[in-house]
Amino acid sequence: MIIGIFKGVEPVGWSNWTTGDAPFAGGFAAMIGVAMIVGFSFQGTELIGIAAGESENPEKNIPRAVRQVFWRILLFYVFAILIISLIIPYTDPNLLRNDVKDISVSPFTLVFQHAGLLSAAAIMNAVILTAVLSAGNSGMYASTRMLYTLACDGKAPRIFAKLSRGGVPRNALYATTVIAGLCFFDLNVRQPDGLSVAVEHLRYDGLHRLAGDCH
Repeated sequence: MIIGIFKGVEPVGWSNWTTGDAPFAGGFAAMIGVAMIVGFSFQGTELIGIAAGESENPEKNIPRAVRQVFWRILLFYVFAILIISLIIPYTDPNLLRNDVKDISVSPFTLVFQHAGLLSAAAIMNAVILTAVLSAGNSGMYASTRMLYTLACDGKAPRIFAKLSRGGVPRNALYATTVIAGLCFFDLNVRQPDGLSVAVEHLRYDGLHRLAGDCH
């Protein structure tokens, strides 16, 4: 929208929210399906609790981090989806191509294309690559620390509880790296049907735990 202001593009307003069945296209069943995806997207905030064990001043730093999570979700998640819904109607034929290998059908890419940016796909590729690296880094950190903690509690082999001189649980890191590499290799060799089932299970399980934590 900001790019559109500088380029003189006509404002879209709220017209996409009154097109056809918008904003509740698909009815109640579609809302339930989206809720599962939203719940999965919100998972990961528990990393704050894992990082608390290494914080110098958790009583001060953790509440500050929790407050930042709210504003980041509001800005980068809720606000971004709101902007997409205002610019891209749900009847856009590009949204129905459903080809996950084609970045050009991403809603974010379509927004840039509507703004007249010819390199929209390249921009989104860079953004997605950055997000993947960030998610992989946080996932590696959390998995390593969880394995280390289990080993310290006697619930995993003690070899994973050993630390390097710098305080890094290298054995746990190596094991996590190997398992992650095998999963990545398996994903590229075989069809991801089994992985899809596992992800759906994690979505439900994570949403269930999130509801329990909130309760």
